[in-house]
Amino acid sequence: MWKKVLVLILAAIISLSAGFGVGYLVQNGGFAGIPAMLGFGETKETAKTDWSDKTLTTGENIVNVRVSPKSDGEVIATLNKNTEVVCLNQDTPDWCYVQVMDGVEGYVVESFMTLVGDYKPTADAEKQQPAADKKSKTSFVYLNGDYANVRKTASSDSEVLGLVLKDDVLHKISEKEGWVQVKTADGVEGYITSDLVAKSDAVKAENAPRKSVEITNSYANMRKDASSDSDLVTKLDKGETATYLGEDNGWYYVLLDDGKTAYVRNDLASVSE
Repeated sequence: MWKKVLVLILAAIISLSAGFGVGYLVQNGGFAGIPAMLGFGETKETAKTDWSDKTLTTGENIVNVRVSPKSDGEVIATLNKNTEVVCLNQDTPDWCYVQVMDGVEGYVVESFMTLVGDYKPTADAEKQQPAADKKSKTSFVYLNGDYANVRKTASSDSEVLGLVLKDDVLHKISEKEGWVQVKTADGVEGYITSDLVAKSDAVKAENAPRKSVEITNSYANMRKDASSDSDLVTKLDKGETATYLGEDNGWYYVLLDDGKTAYVRNDLASVSE
């Protein structure tokens, strides 16, 4: 009697185990799922999803966008919380190559991002190249005027955040209605009038150190043109400085702290970096 009961119990256990095994195999690719069943290889739960051509979000994270897929790579943009971007490819493990905005692309740490879904451009969006074929560099411009103020907003009345000089290379972030949004090599982000910049072939915003002109005489007249007969702009005392812009036949061309330009005789001042 007991032997029959024991046989029935063992048969039930074997039947349940077989049923579980068959169900597991069905869920994990048939017999191809046997390695996963035994603890080897990937299952559907552990398989890595390719986020190429998908929309991602930062969620509750603030994420740096870098030029290269390295933790010490140059930061070209910072994404605030709940910012959505397009993943162009995942050629580098643990990093996503994303499009932040038109002309600005870089790498973000994959673990900081969350998948939203397939990328669906709006009807009026520019046609993009397929993600697999696209690997463009960040856009750069250079200043083709003598100098320009970097302003907080796209307005000539806006607060001045910084200064850029002729031939300085800048990251181009966006462009609208006669203004270009840029990021300087010092990390200052703001706006410059578009007529003062031109496209650059640079691969990094890296500029020469600023030069300054220091008054070495007891004082010096700062004039409108490179001539002793020119109108007086202001006077600077010994030790005061201005930003060096260039030279003209024995005169230094400078930018004053109030944003005006002027000339000073070079025998009354010296140039230093």
